[in-house]
Amino acid sequence: MRTSINLYELQNSSILNHVKSQYNSITLENEMKPDALLGSSPSLISVDEAKRLGYYIPSGYTETYVPKINFDKVDATLKICSENGIGVRAHTLV
Repeated sequence: MRTSINLYELQNSSILNHVKSQYNSITLENEMKPDALLGSSPSLISVDEAKRLGYYIPSGYTETYVPKINFDKVDATLKICSENGIGVRAHTLV
C-alpha cells in the first residue's frame, strides 16, 4: 500500500512510525513537482557548472544554460525512506 506524504511529515517520528507500520511506499505530495525543484524564481546555470554538479547533459545539447534544480528535499526524503525500508514513487519527476 502507498500513501501520499511530504518531507516535513516524514521527519516527525510518530508519523514515520505510522507510515512504516501501514504502508510499504510513498508518493511525495509536492517535493518532486517542477515548481518545488526549480523554486519560486527559477535561475539558470551554465552547462559546464551543471556537469560539475552531476547533471546529465545529453550529447548534442546545444543550449548554453540549463535550469538550476534543487534536490535537497528529494534527497532528504530518499535518505529517510532508504533508512526505513520505504519505497518511493516519483510520479511527477520529469
